[in-house]
Amino acid sequence: MVPDGWREYRLDEIVSFVRGLSWSKGDEVDDPDRGIPVLSIPNVQPYGLDLTDVRLLRPEAINPEKRGKPGTVLLVGSNGNPDRVGNCAQLPSNGPFFFASFLLGLEPRGEKVDPAYLYRVMADPRMQKQVSSEVQGSTGLRNINARTLKSYRVTLPPNREQRKIAAILTSVEDAIAATRAVIDQTRRVKKGLLQTLMTRGIGHTRFKKTEIGEIPEAWDVARFDDLFDLSSGKERPEFDSDAGVPVWGGNGVMGYSHEVLVKEPTVVIGRVGHYCGVVHSTSGPAWITDNVVVQPNSDFSGV
Repeated sequence: MVPDGWREYRLDEIVSFVRGLSWSKGDEVDDPDRGIPVLSIPNVQPYGLDLTDVRLLRPEAINPEKRGKPGTVLLVGSNGNPDRVGNCAQLPSNGPFFFASFLLGLEPRGEKVDPAYLYRVMADPRMQKQVSSEVQGSTGLRNINARTLKSYRVTLPPNREQRKIAAILTSVEDAIAATRAVIDQTRRVKKGLLQTLMTRGIGHTRFKKTEIGEIPEAWDVARFDDLFDLSSGKERPEFDSDAGVPVWGGNGVMGYSHEVLVKEPTVVIGRVGHYCGVVHSTSGPAWITDNVVVQPNSDFSGV
């Protein structure tokens, strides 16, 4: 069921599929005054277009007929990482407009689909899931099946409603981006503050040189194992949704159990795999899986 006035189309009925540029390494330049910017796979992130690091090509290597139109949706068509295939972003209204051949350009055809709404359709998690489920390839490059992509069904409201929906979603994403920027800045401030407090302390004016650098004169240097006992966690117990004891792994709380391995607040350090080195802190009774367990010993007076 769809609202009155909405219509269903095949994707290739509302967009034209455009391939980008190919070039050799010798065509790239470093000088922005001599090169033309070309978007490539790293510029297409899950959250949209990232212009932090754009490739620059010699003008002679550029086919002007490959210039993308503003509003074109860029889709990552090939990548060694299947999770990246299908990521999409939209070409801005003020360039750069050229893009690499591993990106697939979807240009709106006629007035059936608004460019901003098309981007929302392709970025929709349901569409992303469908694209990723049909990625083809072996252990090397993974590719979108263009023929299958063209046959995808898309339901469109009237053009005016498309623009309104896209505007609402854009305002929400702008708010999310602003919040993300504040969080990123706060993290940078915290990192700098942590570095200062952990090496300079508060209010100290006299410092001394040590094997780990300059520290306040009143501070001491100790070996880690003089203050903490290190051990390993144990095999994960059976989970119980009605239990209240958190079971910690390298990526945080995995579930809950009735069994208790540690009773006091404990530091957990990921020992192997993707979360190796990641640090967590328990706040009470807990079970810790096969990771590093750090507990203060009797010589440790801090918290």
